[in-house]
Amino acid sequence: MFSTVPYDNINRSPINNLAQVYTESIITDSINWTTISGSFIADSAYSFISIGNFFDSTNTQVIDYNNNYPSTYAAYYYVDDIKVSSDSLFVIGMESINQELFSVYPNPSGGDVYVQSHYSGEFAIEIYNLIGELVYTAESEGPYHLDLHHLISGLYFLNVKKDEQHYFSHKLLIRK
Repeated sequence: MFSTVPYDNINRSPINNLAQVYTESIITDSINWTTISGSFIADSAYSFISIGNFFDSTNTQVIDYNNNYPSTYAAYYYVDDIKVSSDSLFVIGMESINQELFSVYPNPSGGDVYVQSHYSGEFAIEIYNLIGELVYTAESEGPYHLDLHHLISGLYFLNVKKDEQHYFSHKLLIRK
């Protein structure tokens, strides 16, 4: 949760059923790292970030392993590699592809979008909404037509992967 004021043990963050970036699934893997990512367009001059559960008991999913709900529950998570950027066009752990090697048009679009690659070979296309949910995926070897008429108007993030090392990210505005 982003805020304009700092929170601590005395001035606690609000439980208002709102977090700018979150996951709807319960993280149950206790061995491997789980990536939680998303995008948020600031509507204030935020200076602070808080990580935690900002939802009340009725809006918090739990797995009751001991059949003692609604007893007090606790979970511990290790957090690593947090990235907050003033621009959504960032990539962690990958080399960004030269933007001249991909074309995305028209932008803004009414629903028909074309992705042209100047790379040879196959590439994967992924489109995420503002909260980081994958809403479209495809693979292509050449010019690709995306039929995005099913998406509601708004800002999306179009990611193109050439391979595990090369990556291109682009903001996409859908207007209907």
